[in-house]
Amino acid sequence: MEQLPTEELSARELFEYQRRLAGSPYLIDRLGTLWVGAQLAERLDLCPDHEIGDLLSLVQDGLWLFSPDYAVCEHARRRFLRSRAGIPKGNWRLIRDAGIELLNAESALFWSSIPHMLLPFQRDRFSSNVFLVPQVIEARACLLRSGFRSSPSAGTVLVDGRTDRPIRLIEAREEK
Repeated sequence: MEQLPTEELSARELFEYQRRLAGSPYLIDRLGTLWVGAQLAERLDLCPDHEIGDLLSLVQDGLWLFSPDYAVCEHARRRFLRSRAGIPKGNWRLIRDAGIELLNAESALFWSSIPHMLLPFQRDRFSSNVFLVPQVIEARACLLRSGFRSSPSAGTVLVDGRTDRPIRLIEAREEK
């Protein structure tokens, strides 16, 4: 097997290179996994949690679905990915149900042909709960019909009847 300049490889590339060496029929290549493994360990120390979570996905590819190894790996992967999202430990319901109220609102507005936009534009679309609509009154009536309820705090805040999470409506103003 060819020698790669391991100093220039990312953690993922080192991972894949070590896998290739481990699967080689040649003893010298398999012994090379020790060197690459040491380099990988150093590189992993520098990786943020989300990269470790991505690497755990690669590890899972080689595991049996019902093995305890797979379960531990999946737990660790979710924990690393959760730490990036800022979700508290052990709250799997928050992970599972993240953004359901937004999807419920989007669905109701879409099927009622009410134009809408979730604001602000962000990489994590579930980090906001503000919808920009052309007419708040029409959108509010649509959402009330679909299972949302009014919030006592404000007329433009509605609470999803299934998740008890709020969304906010704001009206788009046309500039003249």
